[in-house]
Amino acid sequence: MADTVFTVERLGLGPVILVGQSLGGHAALLVAAERPDLVRGLVVADASPAKGDDAATTEVGQALMRWPLPFDSREAAVDFFGGPSLSAEAWVGGLERRDDGWWPRFDVEVMVRTIGEAVNRAYWDEWKRIRCPVLVVRAGNGSIPAADAQAMAARLPQARLIELAGAEHDLHLDRPAEWRHAVSEFLDSLGGYGAAMSATEKPQIEIPPDQSPSYQLELDDIAVGEGEEAVPGRVVEVHYVGV
Repeated sequence: MADTVFTVERLGLGPVILVGQSLGGHAALLVAAERPDLVRGLVVADASPAKGDDAATTEVGQALMRWPLPFDSREAAVDFFGGPSLSAEAWVGGLERRDDGWWPRFDVEVMVRTIGEAVNRAYWDEWKRIRCPVLVVRAGNGSIPAADAQAMAARLPQARLIELAGAEHDLHLDRPAEWRHAVSEFLDSLGGYGAAMSATEKPQIEIPPDQSPSYQLELDDIAVGEGEEAVPGRVVEVHYVGV
């Protein structure tokens, strides 16, 4: 959370629309709760303020330990992650090339510890303090129970819940068209928006390794309103690399 606040303040971006998936969603909701002056809209994708499952955290660590590191090539990594696809490209995007091959840009042990610390308690009190408009997007085959997502909407009068039926946890990669439609409608409800920059044009901010080894923030320029009354704005996407 501190890294997100630091970036928004340092670059003078606030108030922003925060979009976060998985642990990125967890960080985003905490920023919205603790710093309402910096957030005017929040999208939480397959993330919840409910206490996490220790077994799930262990499973993530075991899955990361099974990676055949180092990968001989970028192509070999793409194949390991299921072949050419948005999902594979996203996972490979969390790798870096070293002299002996391709390695994660994060330390596995630190990653698992970070996940465990983030989900070792519930954050419902923080969730109820959020004051900005909220969109909750649940993946039908994701990691958030339907009851948790429904409770999120029920406890915030300004929250709207959408479920992408059949979508996996990485719903933005598994169902990109449906994801974009849901987020676009939410942005429209905040006053309209212009065409966001393409993925190749997005500026990307990486938090230095000594602050958070598994964090990325991305910025999208948008225009809020239409015509001569449109004003520039920013959407900040919070990502945890490799998760």
